[in-house]
Amino acid sequence: MAIKACNIDAVDFDQILLLFAIVNPCFVYSMTFFFETDSKASVLIRIMFFVLGGVAPIAIQILRVVNPRTNQIGDMLKPYFVPWPIYNLTMSYISIINRQMLTLYHESTTPLEPLDFKIAGESYEHLQTCFLYCFSFLILCEIGVYNSLIRPLIHPLYLQAAFAFKKLLRKKEYRNYSIKRDFDALELWDSGDEEETISKILNLKDPDPKNEEKRVK
Repeated sequence: MAIKACNIDAVDFDQILLLFAIVNPCFVYSMTFFFETDSKASVLIRIMFFVLGGVAPIAIQILRVVNPRTNQIGDMLKPYFVPWPIYNLTMSYISIINRQMLTLYHESTTPLEPLDFKIAGESYEHLQTCFLYCFSFLILCEIGVYNSLIRPLIHPLYLQAAFAFKKLLRKKEYRNYSIKRDFDALELWDSGDEEETISKILNLKDPDPKNEEKRVK
């Protein structure tokens, strides 16, 4: 309705939109099986939908027309994007409204139809393939094949990848400085300035030097 109200020349896009409405719920539900909680899956899917639904299709379209080298880079990146239904939806919409320019780009002697493979037909076929894969995967999950056979193989790899990613994140390290006097212990947390913290420790003198023990962890 919005396309017709704005007089956007997106012929046959309603067929792709209808197919996306069927494929996307199956795809999202399939993705939840790879996570321990639905909240983690929801956050990742939202981020990927924003990146692959908005940024990636525009980037691929730009890489097509700059020069042959960027066109090759776009072709190299495309296989990583096509499994996501939102990418195919946006890509088909952009291709349909720019079908006249794509007709010139492909040097076609006749005008290309909106659902032609060189316009939106490729994305349309990717959506159909995604539905078949997701639907088959859901059947395997519901009958317990995934949890009994596939998950034990994938889950250790997922944990290793998560652990490696966690190690890349830099966390602020706090150094614990303490002075032990008889049975009392005074602990000072480093405020970020090591010299200032050490000077505070050194200024805390015990009347009896024998009972004082300075320890730096």
